[in-house]
Amino acid sequence: MSNNKNLRIFIRKKLQEQMFHEDDIKLFLAGYLSCALWTEEERLREELPGSELSFSDEDDEESQQDRKIRIANDQTKKSYEDLTMDDLDQNSIIQAYVDIKKFIELAGEENIKTALLDFNATQIGHDLWLTRNHHGSGFFDRGYTYETEQALIKAAHALGEVNLYIGDDIRLYFSNVH
Repeated sequence: MSNNKNLRIFIRKKLQEQMFHEDDIKLFLAGYLSCALWTEEERLREELPGSELSFSDEDDEESQQDRKIRIANDQTKKSYEDLTMDDLDQNSIIQAYVDIKKFIELAGEENIKTALLDFNATQIGHDLWLTRNHHGSGFFDRGYTYETEQALIKAAHALGEVNLYIGDDIRLYFSNVH
């Protein structure tokens, strides 16, 4: 039994010695972005209610041409279901990438490597979004050692909260994009 435990410790140390790869950051980013879309869904639905056509008494006062323009605009509106990661503004994706790199720096690469031993990079990106935005779930739910957990939480909170919103161009933006 002792040999088995020593072997696990040895393997864990060897894995921790491995370099952190750019591919991990890409997976980190994918988890982060998908979690942002998932957690912001309800609020975004309210911002982008869909393409229901509305008619009121004011419609009688509209000219025929104005009414056709309004109906055409209503029919081209996106609903939340139409929004995907492809609708994320490129500057927002870049900002998310920068935030992830900053998080890794703040948490310490060793803590990130330790976290990667237990969870994949996509899950860590997911937990970063949850933790930084105080969603009541995240790194503290995963069973890390106290030191690793605290380093990850502290780094996530240091980034500050960020929201996802829909711009006038029906693109998705992070509120911390400059």
